[in-house]
Order: sequence, then structure tokens, then C-alpha cells
Amino acid sequence: MNSPEGIRLKFMLKKGLITLVICVTVLTVSCVKVDNNLGGNLVPDNDKMTFTSKMLTGFDTYTNTIDSVITSNWGETLLGNTSSPYWGKSDFSFVSTYLPYGGLNSDSLWGDNPTIDSVKFVLTSASTNGEDGSTRTIIINKLTKSLPYFRDSVYYSNFDLTDYIDNTPLAIMKLGDSTVNRFTLPISFATPLLDTMGGIFKNDTLFMQKHFGLMLKSEKTHTMGVYDRIDMSGTGVEVYYHNKNKPTADTLMALFSMSNVDSQNTSFTLIERDLSSADPVIGVDVNKLNTETSQDITYVQGQAGMLTKINLNKGYFDEIKADAKSKGFSTIVISNATLMTPMYNPTPDLMTKAVQRLGTYSDFVKSSLVADYYNTYMSETQTEEGTELTYNGRLNRAKKQYEMDITAHIQTIFIKEIEDEDTSDEEDEDEINPYIIELANEIGMEYLPNGTTLNTKEMQLQLKYIMLK
Repeated sequence: MNSPEGIRLKFMLKKGLITLVICVTVLTVSCVKVDNNLGGNLVPDNDKMTFTSKMLTGFDTYTNTIDSVITSNWGETLLGNTSSPYWGKSDFSFVSTYLPYGGLNSDSLWGDNPTIDSVKFVLTSASTNGEDGSTRTIIINKLTKSLPYFRDSVYYSNFDLTDYIDNTPLAIMKLGDSTVNRFTLPISFATPLLDTMGGIFKNDTLFMQKHFGLMLKSEKTHTMGVYDRIDMSGTGVEVYYHNKNKPTADTLMALFSMSNVDSQNTSFTLIERDLSSADPVIGVDVNKLNTETSQDITYVQGQAGMLTKINLNKGYFDEIKADAKSKGFSTIVISNATLMTPMYNPTPDLMTKAVQRLGTYSDFVKSSLVADYYNTYMSETQTEEGTELTYNGRLNRAKKQYEMDITAHIQTIFIKEIEDEDTSDEEDEDEINPYIIELANEIGMEYLPNGTTLNTKEMQLQLKYIMLK
């Protein structure tokens, strides 16, 4: 989103505004009793200012479903299923390519005259969520052709695998509570890996054009459900082999890793949802999804299965502008705008499952954060302690509400470029409506079943602004 720097205010900002704001602020915080007229006779009429605070309420809010969530190359994928009376059922599967661990070099990988002894698929779980002690049935299928464009592509949660998947399972396995699980694959799966004549072990793109990848999915067993966050750095195919021309048979292992952090591998999570199974009394009203029917209660689901769209009401801001103009003020400067959304019926259980932070977007599908939270996504926030994301509204547990500072975004509503006289009056279809914002969980950061129920009937937007003559 463009910075408002360099864009002219609709009403010309008077010289010396910053100095006056600092002076008045110092007077305000330094005195127990403030004489609002102090020094007023020294300020020219055309430089006087007024501080104003308003609490806006009564916004129209809507629940939208989002299926196209970017899920490629997170470093972790999701596998399993979950169910909730609030938002129904969700199923997770994942697709991943694989490459020889440590790089492509056929000479060092196989040696001379190798014979495969056994093949294992290793699956590493970073964490398990849902029913304790639940055994999951995992199905592995091969892809029948290479994924398009590999690493430089963006894959979404609703990626259509119909033309890519071999529906005959390669293997079916039971997944328990172990962090690392190994399962036997047929030797025939790995035999083609011994073919080094085509130069595929010298080029990762050539390798993936012949060895397309695998899909893992869980049998659908919707009680409460259980799902795993799969650590891709510890997941892949282990090929155990020996060289027949050795005097003493050697036992070696070649690892084909699904790690997508430092290689050309790609992986992504597929998410299927069945919102119709939500409880009609306490859950999502499917008849109001994706409509313009305003709702008092909306839902924000993990992985942005659902988001809340908020219409900030253009009429509110037109009234503020008209009020300022009627009193002789020519400039409005927003000093703070905080959107506060309480949770609905915040029981301890709901608070536990609530997402810690909500992203505030002007266009979620394009991952366009509002101006206040704009940054190069996760690239400038790396620290030695880990990744710190500063652009989200946070859950205030004491007040049981989410608080979002959207000051810069609201200020843009009062700022416009001076239009050229020859500019057409027709609106650009791609132009973002600044009065519509969306709340969604962070992409790739929060996981189901961290659902949040919002009481939008009591939503408030607190505005603090300065009017100048």
C-alpha cells in the first residue's frame, strides 16, 4: 500500500503543525489543570487547532469464506482433520517434492552396482493437536506429473490435484503419538532412483521432472479430530542399499528430503472445509456467508477459512469533514484510530482457542495489509531470537477484545491526491475501497482449531484527531 507521504492533504496542512502539536501535548501532560485558553491570544486565528475525540459504533460486518490461502513453502505442513460446532469440519493433506539430501551428485550417492534393500518413508511431527492417543490412518499417493514451475510458484490451499494424483495408494500407514514415524514403501517405488543415465542427479529441475512428489492425506474421522504440524526438514524417503561388488556387503542409506528451506523443493497444504456441519444454533449461519447480510456475530477461522469484512461507513467520515468545515477548520489530522472488537461470550475455553493476533487487511486475497501494518512480509523482521511480526491486532485478554491501531489507514481517508481536471469520473475497478477492511488470522502462523468468535455489534472505533484553521 502506498505511503501517504507526498500526497497532498485535501485541506492544506498548515506550516508549524508539528511544533504546535508538541507544545500542546507537553502542556497537557505537564499540568494538573489545563487552561485551554492559555496563550490563545498569541496564536493567529488562522493557526488555531482543536483536539477532538469520537467513538464510532454500529458498523456493518459480514462473514466471508476464503479457500485460496497461500500455503506453499512454510517449512511446516498440516496433516489430519478437526471438527467444531462453530465452523464445522476441516481436513488437511499436503503435497511435497523431494530431493537427495545434501545436493545432487550421483557418484557419491550410490557408489558402484547398488542394490536396494528396503525403502522407508519418515514422517516427523512438530506437534499434535486434538484428541490425545488417537491413531491416524495416513494414505500416501504418488503424483503422476510434475508440479508447474516448481519453487517460484505460489500454491494455494484449494489447489486442484485432479490431474496430478495417482488414486491408487502407494502405501497406507498408521500414525501414533511418536514424533518420528517410519513406514515401509515398496522397493519398486525407489528403483527408478537408481537410473542416473539421464543426468537428473546433476540438475534439480530435471530430477523433479521425473520424480514428481507425493501426497499425504489422513482418513476422515471427524469426532473432535486430530491433526499434526509436519516438520518438512525431518520428512522424506530413506533408501537403504548395498553395493554388490564389495567383498563385504556394505549397508548404506540415501535420504531424499522434503525440506523446502534451502533447496528447490516445494510443499503446500491442502485444506477442505465443510461449514454446513456447523451447529445452526451456536455456529456459523451458512445462509449468511458471502452475502451482504450484516451480522452481529462473525467468525475468524484458522488459516483464514473465514474472515470478517467491516464497512467503516463513509457517512461517519463525511459528517466529521462537514462538521470541521462548518466550524471554519480546513485541516483534519488523525492522531490515533483504534478499532476494538470484543469476543462473543468469552468463556475460558474460547479464550484458549482464540488466535493471539489478527491481521488487518485491505485485500486479504492479495495479502494487502492496511497501511499501518505494511512491511515486506517476514523479510525485515528476522531477529536472532526469531521472527517478530508487529503488524497485527492483538488479543487483550484483560478486556477480552482485539485492539487494532489503524491510524495511518484512517488518515488516508482524509487524504486525497488532487485530481487532474481531465481525469475521468469512472471508478477504477481495481481501486481498493478504503472504507472496507478485513480481519483474518495471520497467513501460515495460526493453526486450526484456533477459532475466534467476534461480537461485532459492540465493535468500536475510537478516533482522536486535530482540526486546524
